[in-house]
Amino acid sequence: MGDNMVEDITELKREFAEKFRRMSDEEVEKFDEWFAEYVEPFVLHEFYGGYHPRGKHASEKRQKFLDYIYMYLIVHDLDSLDEREDQLLFSEALKYAEEHYKDD
Repeated sequence: MGDNMVEDITELKREFAEKFRRMSDEEVEKFDEWFAEYVEPFVLHEFYGGYHPRGKHASEKRQKFLDYIYMYLIVHDLDSLDEREDQLLFSEALKYAEEHYKDD
């Protein structure tokens, strides 16, 4: 991501919407199943010991974190994650999740 997170997120969301619209129902279903079975458990429980937000907005932070990774993977046509290579992705997803609930 660049220096302006708002612009970066806006661009990511725009690109995601375009790609998602072009995906068939079968592609979306297949991606969702893969994401729920492999990606979500990995990023929530394994990377750096997992992402365990705290505070009154913990579930919302968790969902924002996952949403960012979901969008990123679709935009960049990725079908795998590797903690060693995806440190920047996890860092940006964390910023995205935490940015919305700074007061927690």
